[in-house]
Amino acid sequence: MPRLSLWLSGCYCSECTPTRQKCFPAGIVLIEVAILNATALGTDITERSIFPLLSTFANIQLSEYVQRPDVIILMSVIIGDFFKVALFFYAAAIGISDIFGLPYRKTLLSCGILVLLWSQIGTPSLSEHFEFGRQSLIYIHPLFVYIFPFLFFLIALVRRSRVRRGNSQKT
Repeated sequence: MPRLSLWLSGCYCSECTPTRQKCFPAGIVLIEVAILNATALGTDITERSIFPLLSTFANIQLSEYVQRPDVIILMSVIIGDFFKVALFFYAAAIGISDIFGLPYRKTLLSCGILVLLWSQIGTPSLSEHFEFGRQSLIYIHPLFVYIFPFLFFLIALVRRSRVRRGNSQKT
């Protein structure tokens, strides 16, 4: 986890300024969470726990009035995941509408049915969900991170060379 946090503390998006002002705080928060988990729970429990941040906050008592702050953390995770899934759902609907030339409102129902079916059939238990995640890191992730971008780069080079050849032949 600390290596991942250190890697994420750098900025690898095109929207950021050269001083990395936008992405740097997110990496710092990830590093702080990793250090908090390791110091509060210990490295052994942090490695074995499925959700170490939830286990960390379950051990905290702020006063007599706030006994279980882990509920607040869990609700914020659920709300954040809802918005993340909603954003991905909207992006899928927009992408499908662009590919097939349909209005995006007509693709919402079909995307919604696919998301509902996949959520019920795809991984029915948490252990199967984690196994699917491991398998997708091996097979699917490299496809979208390395192979597709390389193919798109080659397509862009071929198109650029055709455009240059077409312009040079016209003059």
